[in-house]
Amino acid sequence: MKVIDIHQHCYPNQDPDGSKILHSMDAHNIAHALIMGCHKEISDFVGDNEDTARIVALQPDRFSGGVCINPVSDRNASDTIKKYYDAGFKCVKMFPDYGFYPDDPACYPVYELIMELDMFALFHVGAAAKNIMTGTPPPVASFKFCMPGNFDTLGHVFPELKIVLAHFGGGVMLYNLAEVISVCGNHANIYLDLSCSLAGPALDIYLRTRDQYLIPLPPEKLIWGSDNINSGIRLRENLESVEKLTGGNPELIETIFSGNAEKLLKL
Repeated sequence: MKVIDIHQHCYPNQDPDGSKILHSMDAHNIAHALIMGCHKEISDFVGDNEDTARIVALQPDRFSGGVCINPVSDRNASDTIKKYYDAGFKCVKMFPDYGFYPDDPACYPVYELIMELDMFALFHVGAAAKNIMTGTPPPVASFKFCMPGNFDTLGHVFPELKIVLAHFGGGVMLYNLAEVISVCGNHANIYLDLSCSLAGPALDIYLRTRDQYLIPLPPEKLIWGSDNINSGIRLRENLESVEKLTGGNPELIETIFSGNAEKLLKL
């Protein structure tokens, strides 16, 4: 089975050339990974856009790049996207929990540019991101900005915008699970990635309760991602759940673990 990781980061202090990520990928037959940076307020050890570009350039056959921006507070967001698009980046990563609603019309010019460049948008969804080293968010951080329901309008206004909602669409916050399933089921252009340690348990809860949903989760709307330097850990965590979700259908399993990512990354 071919595997592509749609949610990976660079770690310039821990892994300056990406070799540790590659070692884990090779050990678990992961063919390719999307590497993204973070704002410095979010992480002291995950790299920024320049770190991402440097590491992707070292392994262009194994890594694709995603540029991290804030579509509201970054005055040069469009120029930043164009710069990294010219460097071969495929994705725009955004953290709404840092002070903007994803359906705010102020963000629309950025979304229009993403579509114009045939990139895709990947959003952090769910609990507010914290600075990983200090454990504390800045004052503006709040999960109210990135609740999964905030993407429903976006799906209607931009049906051609390719959207990935990270961390099982915030379904790791289990009281949002029905909201996640509804948003994903209602919009052909919205996908969920399986990154983070809680996405697997959230998927397992859905599997136990899916008969209660008027609109079930389409298995082909999931994309596998690790969000972990040791990507094999997440692969082992998610494989059994994905097999249950798909009824063991090999085509659907392949779609989740590589097919959707291949299309988004144009591999």
